[in-house]
Amino acid sequence: MRYLGIIFVALAAVAVWWYVSSSYHPASHDPNNNSTIEYWINHNDERAMMITYCSRHPEEQNGKSCALALAAQRHLTKEAGGNQAVNGAGCQGTSMAKEQLEAQKAANDLP
Repeated sequence: MRYLGIIFVALAAVAVWWYVSSSYHPASHDPNNNSTIEYWINHNDERAMMITYCSRHPEEQNGKSCALALAAQRHLTKEAGGNQAVNGAGCQGTSMAKEQLEAQKAANDLP
């Protein structure tokens, strides 16, 4: 009888360990995984292309890729604004200005 209790406790411990280990998987850090915002921040051409696509297809703007690309653009815009405030200079690259214009056009096209 004593061994049966030990076996049940061991089985319960294994079940708890299995549940906890299977519940907490680390996030993907694959640089080519386009389901993360880091991908869209680091891939300027793909982000610009996706923002252009989203502005031309308003029905797709609620899709995951459009939402991530727009969130990455907002993050970069906010980051660039913070850097400008620190540096005191308002110099902006033409590609960033173009992306901001496209994002603003996309926002204006929303119903």
